[in-house]
Amino acid sequence: MLQKRMTTKEIILNVSRALFMEKGFLATSTREIAINAGITQPNLYHYFKTKEDIYIAVLEKLSHEKKEELNKMVEDTSESLYASLLKILNYLRENHPANFSIMSHDMTHEISEENHKYLYQLWQTSYVQPLVKLFNRYETENSIFNSNELARYFYSIIAPFIQKENRFYNKVSSEKILYIFVYGILYSDEKEH
Repeated sequence: MLQKRMTTKEIILNVSRALFMEKGFLATSTREIAINAGITQPNLYHYFKTKEDIYIAVLEKLSHEKKEELNKMVEDTSESLYASLLKILNYLRENHPANFSIMSHDMTHEISEENHKYLYQLWQTSYVQPLVKLFNRYETENSIFNSNELARYFYSIIAPFIQKENRFYNKVSSEKILYIFVYGILYSDEKEH
């Protein structure tokens, strides 16, 4: 079977994705992208006017991929909340190339306000909304947190544990991270007694 040959634009995006996810927006230069893509800088600018345009295209592609996968996972209603979140956490640990801390910093401080707003909306629809759908199934009138808050808390709690280069990555299991998130500290202490 013949494999489809990548276009120059696809090569640029793949190279840029690897560099941005490893080093961040600020530390990645268009010169470095061009060299790694095997093209000249003027050729790079034929496809993208600015480094920010490349960054936005990379995050769009990444977000669409993750949205598709996360939606598939939350649509399975046969799983418990814990099992669904464990699937999501393990998927992100294995398949998310970005360092959330670097990404968040770049999106907040290194790009234009207009693109910051756009990326925030992209984050909402691709990462937050699938989890909101999941948490909606468990929300009651007496819930202390709403589904949107829970989705945000989930990401803030798991962020240090999904980057392989982070010192916490191999020290805490997915199961323990989620146990605390789903059941809480007091509940887990009671279970042991």
